[in-house]
Amino acid sequence: MKQFKRIMYLLFLAVATTNCHQEIIATTETGIVEIEKNDIANRSAVLVNDMDGDGCLDENDTHINSNRSATISIDGCDIGIPNSLVDCGTTMMDQIVDAIETIAIENVGSDENVLRKKFTRELSKLSYYWVKKRLISTKERSNLSGCGYRANFQQLLVLLDRDGDGFVPETNLGIPGGDCDDSNPLINPSAVEICNGKDDDCDGQIDEGVQTTYFRDADGDGFGTDEFVIACAMPVGFAQYSGDCDDTKETINPDAVEICNGEDDDCDGQIDEGVQTTYFRDADGDGFGTDEFVLACEMPAGYAKYSGDCDDSNETINPDAVEICNGIDDNCDGILDDEIYCAAVSLKNQLEQVSITIETLAGPDGKLFGSVTPLMVSNALYERGFDIDRKQITFPNVIKETGSYLVYVDVYRNVRANVSINVVPKEKY
Repeated sequence: MKQFKRIMYLLFLAVATTNCHQEIIATTETGIVEIEKNDIANRSAVLVNDMDGDGCLDENDTHINSNRSATISIDGCDIGIPNSLVDCGTTMMDQIVDAIETIAIENVGSDENVLRKKFTRELSKLSYYWVKKRLISTKERSNLSGCGYRANFQQLLVLLDRDGDGFVPETNLGIPGGDCDDSNPLINPSAVEICNGKDDDCDGQIDEGVQTTYFRDADGDGFGTDEFVIACAMPVGFAQYSGDCDDTKETINPDAVEICNGEDDDCDGQIDEGVQTTYFRDADGDGFGTDEFVLACEMPAGYAKYSGDCDDSNETINPDAVEICNGIDDNCDGILDDEIYCAAVSLKNQLEQVSITIETLAGPDGKLFGSVTPLMVSNALYERGFDIDRKQITFPNVIKETGSYLVYVDVYRNVRANVSINVVPKEKY
């Protein structure tokens, strides 16, 4: 009988140490892992951490946020038991934390005594399993049980904060909860939301209030249309600024300089504002127009650069014309036939009707002893009844010989008379 028991014990140890697939699960036809109801040691390991459903934690099933502390510590009670791997990637502390989490979730509202009793019971099952796995001794199991009896379950809940940021995923366990990623200490309800594609503050929204608006920019000029996206970084084909009124031309945008081309270059809703030229209606084609005008980039046909034409049906009448005595305001200065001007014209006509003779000393060859001077002409005209100052008289050329010549008499502004003179030798007495 003793021999039979010895054989059965050896068979049990062989099964227990082969692999965890044989030891803790039974696979159904559907491939779903089933576990004994009272097997807390493996229920948490398989259900929580067996990612590929093979019933064993291996290199493909690393425990999420595995507790890799050097020794087992329960509410400050550390008796130096190494925190060994139990099944593949799961440590003994992983199984303890999983058990604490299961108890806390399944017993919300229970008092401390109930929670501590349940924990010590589950810890006893776990330690029994570890003894079977030869991970701890029976003495170490006994010491570990003492740690469990003395533990404050509420203090054990701190172990559920796997990333150590002060928050756990559950919100009803009496400690700060709501951690939406307990593998990242930078993500929790007290975190500041930053633009990184994650819900940093665990409010159910990603990058809310920290994203930037970017606008579709097809022509790459730095300005986009009203089409936009909200993102952390500017996507290709987008710009920081909107307001582009023609996203097919990079020369047209709110930062462009308006030029005269029939387009709204600077996207202010106006075309060629401030850069067009004023042209005036010029019906007679004399280069001066009336007050009727257009604004354009180029001068249209039938228009002129200048206004002020007082008779746009007569090309001889405009601000650039010479006033003549004709009863018309030829130069459009508002004055009909200026009296002084008309008197000057009359004097001009009279001067051009006379011919004066100037006697001066000359040699036999007709060369003068000197030259004719404006004073000589002025004196000769005075003898004919014309009081002309010598400063009004000019010669086309110097007169040094006898003969017939024309000299100029500037009677008035823009009024010049051509006076005929005959230079003859002076007789000797």
